[in-house]
Amino acid sequence: MPYAVDITGQVALFGQPNDHYCGPASARMVRNGYPNPPGGQVFDQDDLWNRIQANNSKKTVDQAQKWYTDPLGMRETLFGLDKPPVAGWTIVSGSRANVLLAALVSLKAHRYPIPMLVNQGDHWIVLTGFVTDVEPVDGGKPKLNRVCLRNPWPIGTGATESLTASEFASTRYFGQSVGKPGTWRYKSVCVAERPVQGNVRIAAERFSGRSKAAAAATLRPRALAAFTEGDFIPCDSVATFATLGRSAGPAVSVQPATPAGGVAAIGGYHLVPVAPRGMAASALTDGGAVAGVLMVAETGMLQGAVAFGQPVQFISRRQAIDVVAKAMAAPVSARGAQATLMFRPSTVSMSKAWPFWRVQIAGRTLFVDQNGLIHPRLEPPRPGA
Repeated sequence: MPYAVDITGQVALFGQPNDHYCGPASARMVRNGYPNPPGGQVFDQDDLWNRIQANNSKKTVDQAQKWYTDPLGMRETLFGLDKPPVAGWTIVSGSRANVLLAALVSLKAHRYPIPMLVNQGDHWIVLTGFVTDVEPVDGGKPKLNRVCLRNPWPIGTGATESLTASEFASTRYFGQSVGKPGTWRYKSVCVAERPVQGNVRIAAERFSGRSKAAAAATLRPRALAAFTEGDFIPCDSVATFATLGRSAGPAVSVQPATPAGGVAAIGGYHLVPVAPRGMAASALTDGGAVAGVLMVAETGMLQGAVAFGQPVQFISRRQAIDVVAKAMAAPVSARGAQATLMFRPSTVSMSKAWPFWRVQIAGRTLFVDQNGLIHPRLEPPRPGA
C-alpha cells in the first residue's frame, strides 16, 4: 500500500512580490508551516530579504555568482526565525536521489516543510507532501510516485503544485544539480534535518502507446478526468485544490524557447485551464478566470495539477501583439505579426504554468509576460531567484 505524507494544509501560500524574492517567500512559508504556529509574529518578506543577504555565503566564489538566496542564507535565516520544534536545519547536498531521500525522511519525521533548490539552483520551492511505495527511512530506497509543493511563483499569487515523480525529477524541477560555480556546483540541494544514507527511485511514466496525435485529440477530457476523480492529488491535499472546479477549457500548446545555439531543456507541453468552482471554463486566452491548469505532456500523460493562489487571467495572442505594436518607438501595424506561447526558465517566468508570448513584429522579436509587460530578451535568472 502506498505511503503518503501531506502537510500542505498547514503551510500558508505566499507569492513572491518580484522576480528575486523566492527565498524570502519560501522562508516565510517554511516557518509558518511548522507544527507549532508562529503566534503573533509576522515575517515580512523585505525583512527576510535583508536577513538572507546578511547570511549568504561570504566566499568569493559564491559571491561572484550573485546569489539572491543561497543555501547558507536560507539555513541561517530559518535558524533566526526560531528553530523547528524537534530538529534543526542542515544544508544537505549531493546526488539528486540521496538529497531527495533526506527531504522525504525529514518531512515524514517532523512534519515541517522542506525548502529545495530547483532548476539548477535558480529557484526555491517548498516541499509539502509526497507519495512513495514504502515508508522512506534512512538507508532505504523508496520509489517516489507523487509530490506536492508550494511555489512562490507566479509573482504576487504563488501556486500549489501536484506533480508526478517523473515531472519533479525533470530538468524544470529537481532533475539537474546546481549549475553555477562555487560551493554547491554539481550538487542537488535542500535544507532539511540531516543527511541520510540511501536513494530515492523515480516511478516511470507509462503511456498506452497511442500516437501523439491521438493523445492530443482526447487530451482535455482525459486530463480532467484524471484530476477530478482524485487519482492525481498526491496525498490528502484535496482541500488545497478546492478552488478548482470540474470545468476545463480547451488545451493550448506551449513551445520550448530554445537558447541561441543551444538545446531547450524544457520540451513542449500542453496546458488545460480549469475554471474556479461553480464557473464555466473558457479557452486559456479568452480572458476568463482561471483557477489553475493541468500540465500535460505531448504524449497525453498528465504531468501536474497547478492551483494558483487566486484566480488569474491569461492574455490572448492578439493582446500580446497589440501591446508590442503600441509600445514600439514608431507604432506599427500588427498585420503579419506572429505570436507563440512559450516557456523557458528566465526572468520572464519561472513556472511552466505561467508561459509567455514571443512576439515577432516588424523585424523584431520581443517577449510579453502574462501581466502584459514587454521584455526585450530572455535573461537567465540569477541563482536563488
